[in-house]
Amino acid sequence: MKDKIHNIDNSELAFYSTYNEELGLQFDCVIGNNITHKFPIHIHDSLCIGLINKGKRTIIWTDKSEVINQNEIFVINKNQPHTINQIEPHDYTVITIKGKLDNIDVIFENIVKSEACLILFTQLLHEVKNNRTISLSEKWKKLHRYLIDNHKLSISLTVNETFLRKSLEYIQNNYQQQISVDDIAAHSCMSIYHFCRQFKLLTGLSPHNYLRQYRLNQSYKHLQNNTSVSDTAIETGFYDCSHFIKTFYSYMAVSPKEYQESVTQQ
Repeated sequence: MKDKIHNIDNSELAFYSTYNEELGLQFDCVIGNNITHKFPIHIHDSLCIGLINKGKRTIIWTDKSEVINQNEIFVINKNQPHTINQIEPHDYTVITIKGKLDNIDVIFENIVKSEACLILFTQLLHEVKNNRTISLSEKWKKLHRYLIDNHKLSISLTVNETFLRKSLEYIQNNYQQQISVDDIAAHSCMSIYHFCRQFKLLTGLSPHNYLRQYRLNQSYKHLQNNTSVSDTAIETGFYDCSHFIKTFYSYMAVSPKEYQESVTQQ
């Protein structure tokens, strides 16, 4: 990484990304120092594993609030709603694993207090930062196996109701178009009121919020491939570039251009 992104509040962000062909997985990493940014409620369409390097972070889940302290590992499961309302500055590292995982329906404990897990995470981070794709495979397999053997909660990461699966598939297949919540509800053969209520109950997010975040998640790939910010906005279904930039910043604490310049300088 040649440059880091410095913000007005003295926070600092660095981004790394590497693809492992053997695993068919992409590892996106963000390292933040002196971070106080408040992240709105959101989900990730991939598994995220993080470490608090300094200070502490408070994550608010759907039904609880938890504090992650220095040198503790935290796991954000796929499609798990959460928000971060941080006041005190803290340093953190998060690795997002994108692609089809083995044991894809497994969910993990959100906080892992384990020296062994800390060591395994640190080893994986070293491989990601240095783009060592061959040894990265071994380090990831060890960390993933450790989590499965010691911190697995249960199966059923996502709800099995047919209508929800249909609605998520519709969003994923049509997010580039100007679809509305009415369109999604109609595809799911439900009234918009009942659909919105059930969707929020089962996912923790409104359909509109989920659609916006899915578009945002897709934008990372375009920016990493050096697609312009304006073209990325169009390709991912945002109705204009300024809306895309504003949304991106609210969830990433940097602008799309800053993120792109960081990841493409590796």
